[in-house]
Amino acid sequence: MNHFSQLGLFFTAMTMMVLPFVPTLREWLAPTDDAPLPIDQNATHELRHFADSLRTLIGKLLGPAPTTDELHRIGKSLFHNGTQVTILHDDDGLDVLATGAELQAAGKLAHIAIFADRAQIAAGCETLADIFALKDIKVGSSAQLRSCCAKQHMQLAQNVLIHRWVDADTITADRDLTVHGRITALSSIRFSDNSQFIRAGAPVMYFGERDDAHVVATEVDALLLPNSKRYLFDSDTTISDEIPCDGDFVVRGSAQIAAGSTISGSIKAHDYLRLQESVSVAGSVISGKGIVIGAGCAIVGPLISEDDIIIGPNSIIGSAAIPTTIICRKLVVAQGVVIHGVVTTQDSAYVVFEEIPLGI
Repeated sequence: MNHFSQLGLFFTAMTMMVLPFVPTLREWLAPTDDAPLPIDQNATHELRHFADSLRTLIGKLLGPAPTTDELHRIGKSLFHNGTQVTILHDDDGLDVLATGAELQAAGKLAHIAIFADRAQIAAGCETLADIFALKDIKVGSSAQLRSCCAKQHMQLAQNVLIHRWVDADTITADRDLTVHGRITALSSIRFSDNSQFIRAGAPVMYFGERDDAHVVATEVDALLLPNSKRYLFDSDTTISDEIPCDGDFVVRGSAQIAAGSTISGSIKAHDYLRLQESVSVAGSVISGKGIVIGAGCAIVGPLISEDDIIIGPNSIIGSAAIPTTIICRKLVVAQGVVIHGVVTTQDSAYVVFEEIPLGI
């Protein structure tokens, strides 16, 4: 092999080694909106991780309570670790994002957009920026956002799509909301009909108003001490007040709890588990397959299924004093349900106000 062939082979090998790093170098030199929000990568599985990371970043950039003069001194844009930050403050008390094109600056899309005043995202607006509002924010109908966070209240109009996550102190959502990731609030969330999400969490989540066509649940108190009694059934079983219900139940088959029964403990079924209306459970409800919960039931929780869970109208899961956890493959929630705590699904959670055939 002559020297020219060796030199050509050398340059070919070097080019093959360098080429994979070209997109990374290009992103670093000229960031695009595809760049992820810089966050701490520890414990990303935590429900509020992305929201808390953005709140912390905004606090570092602007301080805990920036004044109007401080915002003017900072200017309309800044950079943080290669991330472009656009600050919207028009001094008229209301900042409006109409199309998302306003976030273009010097040929680049803003990764983070901060609204200094009350914020409004216009109907139909589409942007991949991470939105943060220092006050309230209203998101117009059919808007599509990557993520959105507000220090105070958030109002989501009909048919809003959130690609990653949404967070605020309180959230009120109109019908047809779709969240492909997480929706969280520091105080409360109010869902409407035909909404869906993957994960959700708040001290209290309301799923519409009370359904007057069905019985209403009464919140049940959790046990102060673990139950010392356990009842074991080797086959399919119906549990009612006709048998002692002052302990934990383990059913090696399918289980059904009769209407109006009160369980002073937890229940676990290896197969399907069905709760008829007005059932109270002062502990956890766990099933190896699906769980169907009738109207007006009260469960302390956790509520866990390896398959799907259906929660009937006017039921209460968890309590204000003891928030709980719901884990399942798919969750269907009826009108009037109240959940305290965290919901985690593998597929999605659906809010359905029309009559659900519970099959119980």
